[in-house]
Amino acid sequence: MMAGMVLMGALNYFHGYYGSHIIKDTQFEMTNMNMFINDRYYDEHVSEFQFDLKADLSGLFNWNTNVIFLSVICEFEYEEGKRNQIVVWDQRIMREMTQFYKLDLQDEWIEYYFTDIHKSLKGKNVKVYLRWEQMTTIGPYYMGTHDIGSFVMPSQFKNENKKRAYKPGPSDRVENY
Repeated sequence: MMAGMVLMGALNYFHGYYGSHIIKDTQFEMTNMNMFINDRYYDEHVSEFQFDLKADLSGLFNWNTNVIFLSVICEFEYEEGKRNQIVVWDQRIMREMTQFYKLDLQDEWIEYYFTDIHKSLKGKNVKVYLRWEQMTTIGPYYMGTHDIGSFVMPSQFKNENKKRAYKPGPSDRVENY
């Protein structure tokens, strides 16, 4: 009996660690750069934007998946060889929430401002990644990153007179969780 449980535990671990964690049919597009300013209060460049994201996440779910924590990460180089990564959006997807296995977000607002304390965002090429973390019911959890696209920051500030609000986007927007 104990040997069988050990064998099943080992199979579960190897399936989770070496099994396929595939995100299919991903598409990302930054659709609207609403604000890009030099925030004098925080002394940094700040941006807020909207994006479209399509992704089939069904390959991340199996019998042992409890929650998938999904993040959109923007990465740029601020000095030669030095990169900065900023989480701009995230979502928790429970196993029972099958309607979210296939994402189709249209004009979604970022949840966290895209900022740079080095003030070097103008004209930067920004790579965009989808990071997932799989919290299992039993055993270790797994994570991975999927390259989903890129965009170029404007070379000039946009809506310079606008001030940073508590959160990006309209104040009455619906949260995604």
